[in-house]
Amino acid sequence: MEYLLAELDRPNLKIGSRLPTTRQIAADLQLSVPTVHNVFRKLAKEGRIRSEVGNGTFLVSAPSKARSQVAIALGFWQPASSPTEVWGYRIYGGMLNAAMSSAKAITLLPLPRQEGGNLATLQQKLLNELSEVKGLIQFPYGANSEEIRLAFEAANKPVVNLNPPSELATSNFISPDFYGASYQLGKAWKQTGRRRVLLMLGWPAERSVSSRLRLAGLVNGLGLTLGDGISCHVVSVTNPEQYDSKPEDGYNAMGGVLEGTDLIPDAVYCHGDPLAVGAVQALREAGLDAPRDVSVVGGSGIDLANLVCPGLTATYQPLEKMGEELVKMLCQRIESGPKGAVSLPGKFLPMPFVGGATTRAEENVLLRINDQ
Repeated sequence: MEYLLAELDRPNLKIGSRLPTTRQIAADLQLSVPTVHNVFRKLAKEGRIRSEVGNGTFLVSAPSKARSQVAIALGFWQPASSPTEVWGYRIYGGMLNAAMSSAKAITLLPLPRQEGGNLATLQQKLLNELSEVKGLIQFPYGANSEEIRLAFEAANKPVVNLNPPSELATSNFISPDFYGASYQLGKAWKQTGRRRVLLMLGWPAERSVSSRLRLAGLVNGLGLTLGDGISCHVVSVTNPEQYDSKPEDGYNAMGGVLEGTDLIPDAVYCHGDPLAVGAVQALREAGLDAPRDVSVVGGSGIDLANLVCPGLTATYQPLEKMGEELVKMLCQRIESGPKGAVSLPGKFLPMPFVGGATTRAEENVLLRINDQ
């Protein structure tokens, strides 16, 4: 089939051209005649060829037009710093789905390994090795990520970001609505009497726009009474250099909170579900029940959490949808022209709440109402 499709798509082959006989093709490819007959029948059914008894087989439809080629760079270093969390693989799955369903022939290419040399040399090496690339999907982590983005834009290669690159960004990004979900959570906790709120981050807030958006949403949801009867504290995991927080990080961080203060939190919002799983374990070992004593919410809604902490309440990130939207937005920017690539409005995707076993019933009701 591959051989015949290539032959039928030759530009010098016109409609009505006579094709070689099945016996000739079988001999050339060292196949059986019935095998070639079966392929001919499939092509005839698709309307590509027609057979006339005694006259031969002829091309019916015009050669198919080749799909336009679009190579896209993925802004993470590979393989040493490739993300290993479930959320990363699901985003890439969405990208792959968008590439496979596109009318264009899309190729996804990770950045080449970063080695020694100054930044300018690395930038030029990157662009030389990816000269065929039309644009970049930038991830919110990795060394020199901002410099990489600037190098692509300087070379007239459009960039789309996973998550906004800053709190003030308004264009060229796809992101979960970190602020909106956190605001809903803070508002629900305030209404249900939670007074000692803890935000557990995977790494320091100064390194992460998504962390700062979560904090801003939570604070605004708790409202004007913050500091007057309601407190909000922030803690980071012990290893700020890693990109994928683990349950033990949440366990250790929560253990440090319980040992270091008499102000035991009654509500905990974690940057990711693995942190929340570890936090729940530490709370239970300290004799505190979730959700009776402490409400615990994860921040990603990944399936892994349900295997080790059934029913964990979490904000759900639409990871596959994010991957699809990133590819679509970048293709739109590429189509608008390399030198005058239009900026597109940034898009925040809703983060509904899932689960519900680690938050009280009245909190779950309020979260569902806020979602609607």
